[in-house]
Amino acid sequence: MKKNQILPILGAILGAIIFSIPWVLIYVYGGYILSILGATIAYGSLKFYKMFGGVPSKSTPYIIAISSIASMTLATLVIIPLLEVAKEGYGISFELVKYLYNTEEFLTAIITDYIVSIIFTILGISGIIAKLKKEVSTKEN
Repeated sequence: MKKNQILPILGAILGAIIFSIPWVLIYVYGGYILSILGATIAYGSLKFYKMFGGVPSKSTPYIIAISSIASMTLATLVIIPLLEVAKEGYGISFELVKYLYNTEEFLTAIITDYIVSIIFTILGISGIIAKLKKEVSTKEN
């Protein structure tokens, strides 16, 4: 990997994380999944990829997809449980999150929400990738 490609990749990761924050906050403090926010994560990833000097190429869709899915996975399986525990007044506690994951009710709920979240993230990714492919093919011609 060339040195000049690292910064755009870090930008894509940062963009995906930043654009996942509203989704996490609505989930934790609003009590529901706002699917459109899950779909915007890929948009944020691409936006920051370009802001950090990335030029769309054939590898860009993979970078955006991996960044978006990784961000949604981190948000759903780690950040949300931590915030749920903190919201209940226990502070940030990985021990309590570990306890939650050992309860069938929580595990079923979080896996169901994760599946829904990934579906909407993939829908967002597919729209962004379609635009990217068109952009890259236009530049090549």
